[in-house]
Amino acid sequence: MIQTLRQREDVVLYDKILSVPEEESRQVAVFLQQEYESEAASYPYNAPPYDAAAALWAATIVYLSAQLILYRAHGVTELAALLPAYAGGQTPSAILSADLCLRFVPAMLIQLQLLDPDDALIPILQGFIQQWHYSGLAHLKDAANLNFEVVTADPCLHQLYADRIVAHRKSAWAKHVDFQQLISANLGAHASAYWPEFSLTKNNQ
Repeated sequence: MIQTLRQREDVVLYDKILSVPEEESRQVAVFLQQEYESEAASYPYNAPPYDAAAALWAATIVYLSAQLILYRAHGVTELAALLPAYAGGQTPSAILSADLCLRFVPAMLIQLQLLDPDDALIPILQGFIQQWHYSGLAHLKDAANLNFEVVTADPCLHQLYADRIVAHRKSAWAKHVDFQQLISANLGAHASAYWPEFSLTKNNQ
């Protein structure tokens, strides 16, 4: 499923399986490393190294979440146990490696909210994208309570985050002190034409 998701942005499930065999986990980890290296070739500055643990955790979260959207026979407590938080720390490597799969969670949330706005899986996935906000940027509404310390400490991740802010036209992020100057420099004289709202925000401050 992960390979199909990455290559076609589509979810294909062949059976109701809520565990991942060890051999399949190894294969997924190798595939995701190849995907990371392919993306990292076009990253600005020096790309952080691939973090296999973070990538595999995110892949497992996305795979099990897709299973749970289609096949549900679990209570809230069981859902939390099936979808644990990442045990490691957030580093630039972990953020970018996990993003290989976590970037698809916002789309999954949209589908869940259409199916059942009260689904117990929704707050769990919202918690993940709130914590891993580089991946959840498209879905999140407010940047006020987010921590950007790890992001701004790494030039590569900082630039990638700024690029994603511009791509999604996230004004609340663009006027944040950790991004405004970088985005302004990136857009330069083209800011008013490319993103008029950003230009107006900057001029009004």
